[in-house]
Amino acid sequence: MERVRALMLSDEALIDLYHRADPSAVERAARAILNVAPDRTVALRILGVVLFQQRRFEDALPIQTKLLSDRSEPLDIINIAATLRGLGRDDQAIALLRRVLDVNPGNSHAASNLGALLLSRGRAAEAEEVLTEALAQNPEDPDLLTNRGAARLALSDFEGGRQDHCDAYDQGGRNPALLNSIGCMLLDAGRLSEAQALFSSVLATDPNHVDTLINLAICRANLGHAVEAEPLLKRAADLSPDLPRVHGAMMMLSNYLPDWSAADSLACGARFEAALRRKLGAGTKLAKRPPRARLRVGLVSGDLRRHPVGYFLAGVLGQACGEIDFFAYPTVAAADDVSERLRTACIAWKPINALTDHEAARMIQADSIDILIDLAGHTEHNRLGLFVLRAAPVQISWLGYSATTGLSDIDYFVGDEIVAPPEMQGWFTERLIRLPTSYLCYTPPEFAPPVAPPPAMSSGTVTFGCYNKLSKLNRSVVACWSAILNELPGARLILQNSPLADANVAADIRKRFAEYGVHEQLVLRPGTDHATYLASFADIDIALDPFPFPGGTTTYDALWMGVPTVTLLGDRFLARAGASFAHSSGLRDWVASDIEGYKTIAVDKARDLEALAALRRSLRVRVASTALFDAKRFAPGFVAMLRSL
Repeated sequence: MERVRALMLSDEALIDLYHRADPSAVERAARAILNVAPDRTVALRILGVVLFQQRRFEDALPIQTKLLSDRSEPLDIINIAATLRGLGRDDQAIALLRRVLDVNPGNSHAASNLGALLLSRGRAAEAEEVLTEALAQNPEDPDLLTNRGAARLALSDFEGGRQDHCDAYDQGGRNPALLNSIGCMLLDAGRLSEAQALFSSVLATDPNHVDTLINLAICRANLGHAVEAEPLLKRAADLSPDLPRVHGAMMMLSNYLPDWSAADSLACGARFEAALRRKLGAGTKLAKRPPRARLRVGLVSGDLRRHPVGYFLAGVLGQACGEIDFFAYPTVAAADDVSERLRTACIAWKPINALTDHEAARMIQADSIDILIDLAGHTEHNRLGLFVLRAAPVQISWLGYSATTGLSDIDYFVGDEIVAPPEMQGWFTERLIRLPTSYLCYTPPEFAPPVAPPPAMSSGTVTFGCYNKLSKLNRSVVACWSAILNELPGARLILQNSPLADANVAADIRKRFAEYGVHEQLVLRPGTDHATYLASFADIDIALDPFPFPGGTTTYDALWMGVPTVTLLGDRFLARAGASFAHSSGLRDWVASDIEGYKTIAVDKARDLEALAALRRSLRVRVASTALFDAKRFAPGFVAMLRSL
């Protein structure tokens, strides 16, 4: 009777069941049909789709491959390619999609999937070519336009990418996801007020659009409203608790939140790790290898280039490569002169931007890496999934991120005595270890100009400055800096950052200071190229550190250009970074223990112009001989630390 019922269920009835029933019912019906008619095409197709939609890729593939022949329907081949991609077998998926396009070049579904797959593998130029060829026959296809827009953006063609996404939006029935993508482009281009308006318009029609909630939160934080960004991310996390990105974004945002606690940090880290493990599955616990003469140390980062991470690494690797074999695993394809300098200090340079986490982990394991260093944390282009998969027997985090990753498979976090005293351990899942010097060593750009005379000596009054991101300017910071300016009526404060080129952003910053009575004393400047940025330190006498997220590279640049920084010793690793730099440079009297002390130091230092001038003349020479800038002094402690692990 069961056999008869299965055979009586028509293809149309099975399709109808697929559209109205739960997946388990559809699976039972399809399997019942296949038990008596194993070659029934529609049953095979629907069962494969149902298994794929449940991410049961291993179960779906043998079902779907029964449909594979010389006369296969393009849809079946495309479905098999999607399953292969789910299994991480991207090369086979690419070959199948090309097979469809060889026979039917106008198949927009195959072209769109192939373009997206090539782009995910870092092959943006190939993706653009495939998508452009398909668009010649399907010029109004929104998926093709969307994916080509993403490929063009990856090729640094911002206007082309934006236009493709706008065209896709016009052709795609006003899809909110496309507006979100356009907003992301504006966000990446620093056009924050435009991005904010676009994200807000998406949420006005679809308040539960998770990606847009995350992106609006990032945008709000970048505008200096991190506290307002927090509820957006909490809503996104409630809607998509299994999405690692939302918890990673909250971890990143937490660095800007004054009231964030150690308990908050560990709880958010646990949610991030759980989501990432659900996505990737279990890794491999590798046995620690016996000591050998030369350690193999892997470096994972998207910033091995003209970026703060690149500048902090360059001198250290140059000094340490005589004793350690470094393997670089860049997570982006971009490279420049700093990349070449780093490459010369490594025995292998293996980009992983086109590899899945599983593929990259297998490569690193095959390279017999002893210690794998995460240089990104929750910043852009991170590959924390590699560390969840236990790509190396010892895994540490250093340099690129100054808070816990939340991952139990990252064994150690590198700091120094100031940022990582024993009481900071409660903020970390990793075990804190301390270098004998500052935990960072910077190589200033060769094009840095000479130290200029202090502007106060000619103007008669002090100019303060901050070149940090606007995201660090919370309400407490604005109130503190305003109080300093109100006590020194002749003083000025220069804020310099790329988003300030936007009139709306600048107006918002002025409004926030005006609430505390500061008007003409505030000078706002847009960002500049690197050389001009360094030269602009000639315009300030004293740098002001924001809190709880102080400057990093900007503080080192200020020191090199002869400008001391007033900083606050905060309640967490990151919030103590400025104090670490000050201690190492002999400027302990520039470190405050509370906000009132911060104001006092800033005002008192501003009133002693002769002392400021003397410090400016000597500061570069003084810091150049410390481990802050001298890789020869820094490297021995760094090498000893790695060997001890």
